Amino acid sequence: MTDRLIRPALALSGWTLFVWLSRVKNVIDDRASVGGELAGWSLTWRLGVAAVFCTMAIVGSVLLLITRRGTAPGEPSRFGRLAATLFMALAGLGIVWWTVRGIGTLLADFSVGFKVVHTILALVTIGLGLLVLRVARLGPRYG
Repeated sequence: MTDRLIRPALALSGWTLFVWLSRVKNVIDDRASVGGELAGWSLTWRLGVAAVFCTMAIVGSVLLLITRRGTAPGEPSRFGRLAATLFMALAGLGIVWWTVRGIGTLLADFSVGFKVVHTILALVTIGLGLLVLRVARLGPRYG
């Protein structure tokens, strides 16, 4: 775990929480607006995906902060390696999710505004994910 990973990882974590907590709010608002008809597997899937992304972001950030407080600069730690692995997984999952979702959104019959917003969400997530993967891949050798 290098010091170089901290800023990109925390940026990805913050962005992930912003995007997916907004998604939870939208799901809850949609459920209320249709009289509670959104239930069962559909509700579980929507909230479950958001929970996975949010949990990875929160746990990764906590591990990162523990690492930052508990080791000398440049010194790898067990928590640091775990945080780096978790953020690489979060980055990879985000890249795959938003590539598939982004293409699906562009090809589907959604409004232009919806397509623009989701394209921006996809591009920022993919960009941050690629940055995290690049920095994490370089590791302490180059850090």
